[in-house]
Amino acid sequence: MSNTNGFQDLALLSLLVSEAFAGVDITRQYPALYQILLADPNMQKAFLDALEILEQERNGTLEPLPCFSELLWTGQPPVITPDDIKILLDYARKEVVTSDKSSVLTRRLPAEDQSTGSLTA
Repeated sequence: MSNTNGFQDLALLSLLVSEAFAGVDITRQYPALYQILLADPNMQKAFLDALEILEQERNGTLEPLPCFSELLWTGQPPVITPDDIKILLDYARKEVVTSDKSSVLTRRLPAEDQSTGSLTA
């Protein structure tokens, strides 16, 4: 799909997918739009993928996506190593520059006391 007409491409794709899925012969009903579909390999792939997903959904064979909490929780607590903590502390101590680089914002955590490994103010 072209970057310049992304919205139009999505609208075209949506129309062709819904009509084809409903059984309409899009080659006869929408010949000009069908030619646009044929000319764009990315749109062809998106069209076929969308039809496949709709068909799987209709047949009850579509695999459901796991819910967000299932993605986050594996049943085991995360393992955080001392190296992970050091990397996070080093990152947090660095200066943060705004995207336009017109000002510098500094956010620092307390320094780590090297002798004891504890944080100091």
